[in-house]
Amino acid sequence: MFLEAFTADHQALFLDAGESVALPRGSYLMRRGDPGGDIYLLKTGALEVVDRRATPEIVLAAVSEGTIVGEIAFVDESPRSADVRAARDSEVIRWARDDLRNLLNRHADFAASFFETLSRVATQRIRHLTDGAVARVSGADAGADEEEAVRGRVAEVAEPLKRELPELDAILKRDPEEPLAVGRVIGLMEELQGEVHALFEELDDVAHGRFASELLGREIHPWLSRSFLAERCFGRPRGSSSSAEILAHLLLDRAGGDGPLGEHLDRWLLDRPTFRALRSLRLPLVDAVVRTLPLHRNRRVVVVNAGTGSLVARLSDAAMAFPTIITVVDQSRDALSFLDAGMVQRRQGVALETVRENLASLAIGRARPELGPADAVVLHGLLEYMPERIAVSMLREARGWLAEDGQLLVASLLPSEDHHLVDRLLGWPTIRRTRQETEDLFLAADLVPQEVELLDDPVVLVAASIEEATVLRKDMETEIRPRGDVPTV
Repeated sequence: MFLEAFTADHQALFLDAGESVALPRGSYLMRRGDPGGDIYLLKTGALEVVDRRATPEIVLAAVSEGTIVGEIAFVDESPRSADVRAARDSEVIRWARDDLRNLLNRHADFAASFFETLSRVATQRIRHLTDGAVARVSGADAGADEEEAVRGRVAEVAEPLKRELPELDAILKRDPEEPLAVGRVIGLMEELQGEVHALFEELDDVAHGRFASELLGREIHPWLSRSFLAERCFGRPRGSSSSAEILAHLLLDRAGGDGPLGEHLDRWLLDRPTFRALRSLRLPLVDAVVRTLPLHRNRRVVVVNAGTGSLVARLSDAAMAFPTIITVVDQSRDALSFLDAGMVQRRQGVALETVRENLASLAIGRARPELGPADAVVLHGLLEYMPERIAVSMLREARGWLAEDGQLLVASLLPSEDHHLVDRLLGWPTIRRTRQETEDLFLAADLVPQEVELLDDPVVLVAASIEEATVLRKDMETEIRPRGDVPTV
């Protein structure tokens, strides 16, 4: 336990400088490559350290209560070296790097004890990771009985595909549209989706979930990879957000793959609720932006996350009736170069600006480009990749870019029946929040949702403005302040 190394006075001094942060199960405390500096102590719950560059991802270590996290990046300001996420609902204490540095500078005796303890923790962690790697290789992480039970359950899920797809493949090679064969392929995939959902809902243990995901991927990879979409997902770094090539395939919505079977599998995947949602949100999002833009003056729109550029293209078409500046912020040089090169056709009356920024740094306020005041700010495909704390920070940053009568527009994925299939088999993990949970993020960022639209697919479109939040705060102050009271600061 990290705190136990300090005297009672030093513990109190240290804890007073930190802030408590809630971390729901599955959300990320930090991601590999993020700017480092802040440190955390796990107060309650459990965290896991993950290397998601591997396929499948590797759980490097489990973090127990009382453990410090992020200490290496605090010392040398290096980027985060691994992903850290909540294995169950957790609470951490956070110390901002600059605040902690100031505390250490003011209290030399505490600083000496602090760095001595950090050195001891770093040594223990290296030994633990080495021992853990050996244990994983030898299969000692899980009990033999539990491991065998997971193996059996995975085999049950994969067996129908492995048994029937070879024969169906042969039939479809002779007749690519044979109705019974096509229908059975679709039926098998529907059954797979249901079984995958049930399997991972049953597995509460994080290590068992990773083990099951690895096994299932190996079992059905030869068949699922016949799909163009699945093959591209398997080929990118696991856990990374989708590439422009994958997004373009989703938006084009034209099935492809290895032979007729691959095309039918691809068609089924493209029709999943998650991917329908990614296609369907562009039009209502553009319509919502256009509705909020003024008609009596030049307009400015900020779009964070370029994606394939299709949203920007549609927005340019819809906005060109009046002079409009569209500023696109992204960390991908290729995505911005695509826009700058004019591949998204320029529209008369529309000026396109591009800004390259690390989106993680942007979300936590480490990057502060001049983006406002904007009449509309669009966060495109971001919140479902951000844990609660980072998502709220991103919304607060976006709030600062709004003009007084501007509007923030966010489309976010909802929970859906294909979530585990997309996450576990295609390696495309997202944080799915309900409509109420999404609205709560806005409220935590001092933004009041004006309009919340549930689309046909599992996606929610939320609009909010500074003006509404200000009015609500004034109304609340008026309601709770007794007559004649003088507000105090």
